[in-house]
Amino acid sequence: MPIRTSIIKQLKYVALLSLWVMGSNSMLAEEPLESAIPKAITLQAYCEDYNPYNFEEDGEVTGFSVDLLRAMAEQANIKISIELVPWKRSLKVVEQKPNSILFTATRNNNREDRFKWIGPIDGRTQKLYKLKNPNNDWKMEIDSRSNEAALKSILINQYPIIAVSGDASEKNLTDQGYNVFSGPKPALNIKQFINERAPLIVNVDISIASKLKLEGQSFSEVEAVAVFNDKYSYFYMVNKETDTEIVYRLQKALDILKYNGVYKRIRNKWLN
Repeated sequence: MPIRTSIIKQLKYVALLSLWVMGSNSMLAEEPLESAIPKAITLQAYCEDYNPYNFEEDGEVTGFSVDLLRAMAEQANIKISIELVPWKRSLKVVEQKPNSILFTATRNNNREDRFKWIGPIDGRTQKLYKLKNPNNDWKMEIDSRSNEAALKSILINQYPIIAVSGDASEKNLTDQGYNVFSGPKPALNIKQFINERAPLIVNVDISIASKLKLEGQSFSEVEAVAVFNDKYSYFYMVNKETDTEIVYRLQKALDILKYNGVYKRIRNKWLN
């Protein structure tokens, strides 16, 4: 009997030890990730004037990408500061400054290895638009039989296209030999387009519609003559030296917001 009692006690001890280990592992799995990141760190985010994704209204930076990033930071328990800066300037800063973010950015091969990425924020189909009833006669002859034919005729005839300085679309258009009319501010570029400084502008439906509205114009007054690029999406672009743990937590936060419906509510607020 004493031997049997001893064995039973040992078995009970092993069982209790196993339960304690399992409980410890569970507590470790639920421990907040912020312990790995110094609490003093505040991420500095930069964005350009790109309504409705990011822009300034009544002295405050706002927009779809702005609201989404703030929701992500809250979900991830990370402090973040957002500043509106011209794209070309902020691009140089974020390439050199750890713990910095730039948005709303196109993720492409030219940038892929220079930054870390969080996203996607939204899809991106860039089109070339013209005014339906222009005052100036640019004598454009665009072949409308196919998208490829339309792009080819625009390229051959070197019709000027307005694009944002430093933006991926400007580089892609320039690299392919198109005649690009560059400007640093999207809001000013849309005014140049309305005033017919150039017959074409590169943009996406949602963005050009919101900018036209601010100028008292309607999206119905323009038409897309060709799809220039539909291969990419919009992302948050992060300095490469930023702690991977920070990037991971923000990406996880975005995934959660997409799963629980918060992302959809924010998007519908701005983009519909």
